Amino acid sequence: MKSSSIKFSFFHSIPVIVLYISIVFVAVYFFNAKEIINKASVISLNRIKPTSFNYLIAYKDGQEDKNKYRLESYRHYYDYVTRYIDNKPDAYGLLGYTSFQLGKRNKAIKAYTTAVKLNGSFFWYHYNLGVIKFKEGDYQGALKHFQDAVDKEPIRTLLFISKSDRLYLPIYLKKLKENEYFFRQQIKTGYAQSYEMILICYDRLKQYEMMFNIAKELSENSRMESDIFDYYTAIAALKLKAVDVAVVYLQKYIQKNKNDSRAFENLGLTLKLLGDEEKATKAIQNSVILKQTFGEPLSLDQYIDLQLF
Repeated sequence: MKSSSIKFSFFHSIPVIVLYISIVFVAVYFFNAKEIINKASVISLNRIKPTSFNYLIAYKDGQEDKNKYRLESYRHYYDYVTRYIDNKPDAYGLLGYTSFQLGKRNKAIKAYTTAVKLNGSFFWYHYNLGVIKFKEGDYQGALKHFQDAVDKEPIRTLLFISKSDRLYLPIYLKKLKENEYFFRQQIKTGYAQSYEMILICYDRLKQYEMMFNIAKELSENSRMESDIFDYYTAIAALKLKAVDVAVVYLQKYIQKNKNDSRAFENLGLTLKLLGDEEKATKAIQNSVILKQTFGEPLSLDQYIDLQLF
């Protein structure tokens, strides 16, 4: 009877044991599922990862012609990264860059917008969106993105790049070997260009008073190591018919930029408005000679492009 009772008790407990094992199995599965999925994702992505990023950086630097097949291979890779791991802003950024280079502007905007949602403090996402909007002729939209860009703290962008060991750092490895301060110098230039593009946007929007006030403030800022803001202050003053002010800033700019034909041309026009025909003629003649010697200088809006982020 005792043995029979034990057997009965044992068989009666089987459902409970099975249930217990099932609970443990499910718990273990869910606790490890994320890790398993991540490992599987990495293995899958490694299979389609480009063997080299040399072409991408060379193309960005203008050392390689556009090769749609090669650019598509990079775009394909970054697209898959965002599908497998949907919380990586650097992947969305590079998807945006490659999409734009292939003429897929809407997809580029969508990718960069997602990148901003995931990491709104990253300078280059706002910068690139500003460039895209400007090229589309949406100067108000471009203005907003460039303003957002200059509001970001550079250190947070630099820290994020330093942690992107699978996406950004492999691309820029050669650059960093040549110059360990590459990213710092790059972002410094990016901020200066963003401010310049803000002024250009105000010019296109014919908001000359805003353009003048910001340009004047930047020209007086000792941290801005560029004379270009003297030039934009002069142009805005000229549009506002503040001719005397325009002359002062043009002359100030020309002192350090003696080969800029645009500045001499605008100086000539300004002096003519003031009635100084002799000096006006001389300035315009200088402009003609400079154009023949050095060619006409390009303004930033004529060559600005997305940065590889």
